[in-house]
Amino acid sequence: MDESLSEPSEPVYPMWEGIYDFPWRVANLKALLPLWFAFSFLALLAAGYHALFSFIADQAAKSDLGQTSFFMIAVRVGAYIFAGLTFLSILSAVYPAACFLNVIEDTAGGNEDVKWESISVTECVGKLLYLVWVFGCSAAPPGAILEAVALVSPISRALWWMLVFTFAMVLFPVCLLSTLAGASPWVLLEPRLLVALIRKPHVILVIYANAIFFGFPCLLYGYWTIYDYHLWLVPLVGLVWATYFLTYARVLGRAGWALSEIEQDRPFRKRRRQTKEDADE
Repeated sequence: MDESLSEPSEPVYPMWEGIYDFPWRVANLKALLPLWFAFSFLALLAAGYHALFSFIADQAAKSDLGQTSFFMIAVRVGAYIFAGLTFLSILSAVYPAACFLNVIEDTAGGNEDVKWESISVTECVGKLLYLVWVFGCSAAPPGAILEAVALVSPISRALWWMLVFTFAMVLFPVCLLSTLAGASPWVLLEPRLLVALIRKPHVILVIYANAIFFGFPCLLYGYWTIYDYHLWLVPLVGLVWATYFLTYARVLGRAGWALSEIEQDRPFRKRRRQTKEDADE
């Protein structure tokens, strides 16, 4: 029997119990430590993006340099640097993506613990693409609507991106849980899940409250560190991001668990049965 997995108990407050202490459990430190490193490196890469774009923008703003060979060289070099930063960003994001979905799937399936040993390299790449797809689909509708609004009333690009990201984060939990409940990345709105959300609106409210009161401050702290180049704080930013990352995944997993109302029609229970069978073997 694999003792790393425990039979779930029915929590009295499923959207609170076992969530905010989850990243600091001894069994989860094996994931928290590499996530800490990954998010610290991602914060450094974000600072690199900011420095690159700021440099190109400064050069473009100088009319006497805009058409010079120096400016064109800077643009070409910047393109290579951008490609390098993007490649490193993808490498740094593959493991967090797999951890994120593993926490959601195991928690929504009823497991109290997460089987970290089941994460493989190919699974990491696939789950990163999975999350990019779901988030992209969540961002597409608000992006299209805001683009149409911008044709009538101009919106600054900074405000446009901020609004798109905000509305995408509103849709993302629903779309992600729908794809998991429907066992397909194409099922972005699963009818059974939507009905369960109507019956238990407090579940989605807890998800949004978590994002507002915990996620938003973490994002602002990282933005301040990166924008003002306080790079000595990057390790702390990485730890804060990694901790919230696991907490948010746990909240989404518990949401899936709480929304599974009928035992014989629980789409999230599949993960639990598979994990228990693996443990018995």
